[in-house]
Amino acid sequence: MSDKISTMKKVFAFMAFSVLFMSCGSEIAKHKDAITDLASKWEGTTSAITEFSKKVSTEQSGIMNLVNSMEIAPDAMKGWNEEVTSQYNGIKASAQNNLKGLTAISSEMDGFISGWKEKGKLMSSLKDGLASGKFEGDIAGTITSLTTAANEATAKMGSWKEKLAGIQSAAAKAKQLFAEFSQNNGLSNLR
Repeated sequence: MSDKISTMKKVFAFMAFSVLFMSCGSEIAKHKDAITDLASKWEGTTSAITEFSKKVSTEQSGIMNLVNSMEIAPDAMKGWNEEVTSQYNGIKASAQNNLKGLTAISSEMDGFISGWKEKGKLMSSLKDGLASGKFEGDIAGTITSLTTAANEATAKMGSWKEKLAGIQSAAAKAKQLFAEFSQNNGLSNLR
């Protein structure tokens, strides 16, 4: 009788372990759709952030070139009256402020991208967990946390795009004003 009880205990323990093991695997499987949707959103957001970061860098180079093109040799400014000098300084300051604005966006993005990459590791482990059927930690909490991060990234992208549009508009205006200034003050042959 004790052999039967011992055998039954072993069978029961094996069944309990099997149920426990299968329930752990099914825990991540039941989140498959949420993980798949999140992974797609994450990849799209990562791509958008990367492209926008490149765009900001390109704009920075363009505005840096604009600021550099506004440099006028001191000898060329000798005959200017106070009004002309003030106008020139205002146009140049506007272009420099646009560059500072882009630098601020770029710095903010660099910090954000660093954190995004760290969260990306968690996203990768979630996808790997789905593929292997194993994930250590709070699956639902991880999905929620990463979904919140993706939504915040989308909102930040919207804010950055608005700021960039404003800077681009202001830079175009500074460029136009400098072209007019140059023409009105006989500087058309400079840079």
